[in-house]
Amino acid sequence: MKKFLNVDLRQAIDSSQAILEIRATLFALSLDDDDASDCVASMIERASKTITKAADPRIPNGWKAFIAGLRLLENSIRCQAMARSGVGDLIAETARTKFLVDEFSSKLSELDPGPVAKSDHSGASRLEDPSFLRELLLGISLPSLYLADEKDRERRDQSHEIGPEPKRPLVRVIAFLDDIPIATPQLLRSDLLYSIRFKIKGLEWPVDSKRVRLDLLTTCPQGEYSISEFISDQPPVDKNGGFEVELSGQIKFQSGQSSLLDDLVFAVQVAFESDDNHWTEVPAIGHTELRLKVTDESRQPLLVGNRSLDRHVNDLATSLISQCPAAKDELPELLPMLGALTRLLATYAQDAVFKGKASVLEADFQRLVKRDLTNILGQDVQQHVGQAGGFTDIRYRGVIVELKVESSNGDRDHLVDTYASQATQYTGAEARQVSILLVLDLTEKVQPPGDIRNDIRLFDVKTHGQNQGGFPAKAFLFVVNGNTRSPSSYSK
Repeated sequence: MKKFLNVDLRQAIDSSQAILEIRATLFALSLDDDDASDCVASMIERASKTITKAADPRIPNGWKAFIAGLRLLENSIRCQAMARSGVGDLIAETARTKFLVDEFSSKLSELDPGPVAKSDHSGASRLEDPSFLRELLLGISLPSLYLADEKDRERRDQSHEIGPEPKRPLVRVIAFLDDIPIATPQLLRSDLLYSIRFKIKGLEWPVDSKRVRLDLLTTCPQGEYSISEFISDQPPVDKNGGFEVELSGQIKFQSGQSSLLDDLVFAVQVAFESDDNHWTEVPAIGHTELRLKVTDESRQPLLVGNRSLDRHVNDLATSLISQCPAAKDELPELLPMLGALTRLLATYAQDAVFKGKASVLEADFQRLVKRDLTNILGQDVQQHVGQAGGFTDIRYRGVIVELKVESSNGDRDHLVDTYASQATQYTGAEARQVSILLVLDLTEKVQPPGDIRNDIRLFDVKTHGQNQGGFPAKAFLFVVNGNTRSPSSYSK
């Protein structure tokens, strides 16, 4: 037999009044005001109390979606205020936005098609726009709450009461390699033992948890690497329940990768152990994954022995492929040449080969570079090969290196604009996108040369009809600083 519920007129009046006031406040809300997020928080509290007082535990889906949307609106307004002022933990709040978007989207999917269609699910970013979100919330139907039943009321009071939003267990993870924050992708050598440390920070230690553990999940075969276990007992917590813990260990890879293009990806997973020995994973922000590249010095031509230089050139090669996927086919020949030229720049700078030389013939510079590249790469390094109606300076298995000597303007953009076109025409004739320009800079050094990584760059090269095709031209620029002075001469 069907059971009928009683009608609570007082509840109906109260909920209707709350609906009118909340909607009026939301409609008139100035999203750019300093107290906008506080105003939305008050609306959340008012809506939550209205539901708490409701007799029927079966809360309408519209109310659930509306409150979830208000929480997202409050978060979005707070994030924009932090971005404007630069005050606050914007990273943590931005990460929280993702969870609120997912929650709101889930609640929206339970409604009738009307408001769902309005939400424009072409991208979650629209749900993070306060103006769009407010319009969407105003379109959600909020039925008045008027049902009453003593048994339902008792059951709700025991287990269905809606109070303040519980804190989501969320942690921030920062990873350190040899005490330096990991930059991804991180370049490592095989057969070396690295220290690795994780700093985990949370706003609240989960109730009934006694330990925290961090795992690295990957498809890399277990026999190819070894890594410590990262686990810790509960650390001291501050007066607000927040905590911070550090987990230290080591990581080592047995062998290097055959290609620097493919990252070894390790997903970071954080879990807490309860008193009954059950592990529960929690969301994390920060270093949520580690992207590593492992090289073998005996087989990897790009490795020059300097970690900063290795990482810089590797980043440029990675950037090249992300911008020009078709250039991946050029890498087997290109990477050895990039590594060889990086070695030359480092060697010429360290040995001050061109110190004090204000004039060097281009032919002499070419002979020196040809000799040194041949010592590194072997007899495939060729000079003055006829191609595209001209003669290349250096050619290595299809890779073209154009050599120039510059005495008047050392600006790096100027060097590319002036000289890169010649090498680009050579490479373009063989359906290649990437060329290399090596310049000896003999301009006066009024200021000392800086970080050598500034002398290794990747540039776009303008070409005729470039907008008509999908294969843009790129040029690596390597600059050798000549006509240098003694470091002591800059002392004042």
